[in-house]
Amino acid sequence: MSNTTTRRKHTEAFKRDAAYAMEHRGTKSVGALAKELAVQPSQLYVWQHQYKADAGRPVNETMSAELAALRSENRELREKCDVLKKATAFFIKDAQRSRPSAR
Repeated sequence: MSNTTTRRKHTEAFKRDAAYAMEHRGTKSVGALAKELAVQPSQLYVWQHQYKADAGRPVNETMSAELAALRSENRELREKCDVLKKATAFFIKDAQRSRPSAR
């Protein structure tokens, strides 16, 4: 039997929440918090440092970048939707033309 461990992949939200918990843990030790979250204490320090650095960026800058990315994605999805609508209309017209009339 091999002695391998599988790495867990944590979401950004989990990491951010863990970093927040580190900042607001009160008298709870890092080890206790790590055990509660089922992660290594060293990982909590990494996330804490990472999200402290992100916290230094102005919220407007962070949100502006995310908003720009979402607007771009939204524009792309609308274009794809328009193409699909036009293709559907084309195939419906084509099917109606090729169908013999029931007169």
